[in-house]
Amino acid sequence: MQDAREGIEQELRRRGMVGWDEPVFHQGVEVARVRKFDTTAAIFWLKGNWPDKYRENQRVELSGRDGAPIQVEGSVTFYLPAPTRLATVDIVESEPPALEGARSCEA
Repeated sequence: MQDAREGIEQELRRRGMVGWDEPVFHQGVEVARVRKFDTTAAIFWLKGNWPDKYRENQRVELSGRDGAPIQVEGSVTFYLPAPTRLATVDIVESEPPALEGARSCEA
């Protein structure tokens, strides 16, 4: 696998950076050669060899005031099957609260 990966990387570099000569024909006769390059191969080669600079990395971090954790406030209403009662829970922390008498459902 290592040899295959290295071979592919070398080929991407060759196609993107070195290129190849492609013949140009006119009325069935080769009249010239044009140097061609594969831009997509060059892009993949750059992204693979310098990911910090060329890869599409997006990282978003959210925090509260002065870098504190974001506090979530709200309430959730659980409708449990009869004859169980209605349960409302206030949420103030980032961890979900434990419900008294709650049952887990397994599929």
